[in-house]
Amino acid sequence: MKKPKHKVPVSKTAVTGNQTGTREKLDQWCKKNQLWVIVFIIISSVILRIVYFQQTAKTLFIDEHTNLETDMSFFHLGASKIAAGDLLSKTIEHPQHKWMEWVSGRYFLAHPDKLEQFKTAIGTDTLKNNPTKMLWNQWYGKHTFQQEPLYPYFVALNYSLFGKNVRWVFFFQLLFGILTNLLIFFVTYRYFGALTAVVASLLALFFGPMLFFEMVLLRSSIAVFLGILLIYLTGTALRKNSFSWWILTGIAAGLAILVHSFFILYVLGIAIILLIQNRKKLSTGILFSASMVAGVFLTISPAVIRNISVDTPPLSLSSTAAVSFVTMNNINFKSFTGWNMDVQHLADIMDQADGKLLNVIIPTIRTHKSFSSYLLQVWDKLHATFSSHEISNNVNYYLVRESTPILFLTFITFLILSPLAITGIFLSWNYRLHAWPLYLLILTYLFAMLAFMVLARYRIILVPVLIPFAALTITELLKTWKGWKNYLVVFAIIILGFWVSTTGSANVSQINSYDYVGIWSGHYVNKVKEQLDHKQWDKVARELSDFITRYEPGKVSGASTSYRCADQNEAGIFEYFSGMHANLAQVLVNAKDSEGAGREREISAKLKDIAARKPLHTDP
Repeated sequence: MKKPKHKVPVSKTAVTGNQTGTREKLDQWCKKNQLWVIVFIIISSVILRIVYFQQTAKTLFIDEHTNLETDMSFFHLGASKIAAGDLLSKTIEHPQHKWMEWVSGRYFLAHPDKLEQFKTAIGTDTLKNNPTKMLWNQWYGKHTFQQEPLYPYFVALNYSLFGKNVRWVFFFQLLFGILTNLLIFFVTYRYFGALTAVVASLLALFFGPMLFFEMVLLRSSIAVFLGILLIYLTGTALRKNSFSWWILTGIAAGLAILVHSFFILYVLGIAIILLIQNRKKLSTGILFSASMVAGVFLTISPAVIRNISVDTPPLSLSSTAAVSFVTMNNINFKSFTGWNMDVQHLADIMDQADGKLLNVIIPTIRTHKSFSSYLLQVWDKLHATFSSHEISNNVNYYLVRESTPILFLTFITFLILSPLAITGIFLSWNYRLHAWPLYLLILTYLFAMLAFMVLARYRIILVPVLIPFAALTITELLKTWKGWKNYLVVFAIIILGFWVSTTGSANVSQINSYDYVGIWSGHYVNKVKEQLDHKQWDKVARELSDFITRYEPGKVSGASTSYRCADQNEAGIFEYFSGMHANLAQVLVNAKDSEGAGREREISAKLKDIAARKPLHTDP
């Protein structure tokens, strides 16, 4: 086995005679007790996940896939069809979410001729087809994967083996979470030493959002695992300098690409660096790169073959890139608002570009009055990428945390991670020739965030590669005090902490009224509609009462008559639950419960009055 070309930098803190620095003593202890550290990581990871599973299983959040307006529902329905035998995903249709209807409505308003054209093409087939569906099939491609295909096939495999029970999917995602924590330890140990690896493990164990996504039917947790696995395999291939390890790295990269296409940038980056590192013996660099690329094509070849068989471009792995780019880069987009599309821009540009990514880039950027406006938007995305605020999409971390106390125990978030990690990236300069795969993957992720979208479900993949740098900052501060340098590091952490704790000019809240609307529409509406049709007022009342009991925030239910909302978002929550209590009052009237109806009317009136008051803070 060949030795690596670059040695791990040795701490500059000298070890003279019997005098050893604090960090060195701790590092030596961690090395001697490495096995016990690994056992601790595994046991702690397992315990946290058992508790989290039990707590989530008692809530409705474990069944978020029943809400048809979510990507979780799309993955569930698609996986169900695959498990039922549709191995080529021929019958899996693009979702028809409300926002898609808004865009198509605006498009047909401007192009009535197209509406008539689609209606003529549909003919009498109105049950399976409609103009909105046909328009989005035109933009997306009828048989193009809506999102990268590995995750729905992973879910389908679980459904085939264990039945359509998402709990088995979550079991394996939680298992991947345990492996992720172990890989973070091994990767950090390799690049920054034993003590830093132990600190990194603790940061990973108690990083709440990473644990949270392991029980959401989204590809986030799989992407987290594959990202850090790719770093580990890249480092191993660099050390062993064998074709087999580069092929294995390529296979892992191919799996990652089948989860998120942007991992192809990491592969290209590795290939270029291999050629540079082996420039004196270029044939070696070419062979290693070719081995990795072969592994990539071996892995993605089933998707390529499938695409060819359904008459779709061979390398087309996702159809949403163009929509995402327009949504997240037009002049009206604000990073901290999340998936908040400009319907007019989206309809106009998608029409001009016919849904093709390369065709939407220039028209979207041209919506800005100047290029500096676009650059400011990119800076805002960078701010959102490292911000302490979790930008919700499909599922809200803060809302789920209210029902799962373990997420409060796993208290580490981007508020702690970002300042330490950014500082650590600069402190790790002496490690750059050794730890370059970490830098490369961070750059890959940042490109994806800044070019497209910053949402909690996507930026979570950054966490495993930021944690080693955050841990390095902590261990660097454990060295013998170095005067002004340490003061400078602490000052940088404080300034960065302030920066990530803000959301710029955006007025955002952790939980909004539409989060509760999503729960009600996803878990209660269909059942209540059926009960209303049969005038089963007692059952409707029970459903309303159950929703209010489960999800009405304590600040709402316990508010005094003199309470003033903090901001307009909180006022919206009070107004929403005022409406829910009013609805319950009316249902109780129909159920002949006048006493209960009167009580609910009083609560509704109080909440409505509170919502109508001027909040303590108003939007600028």
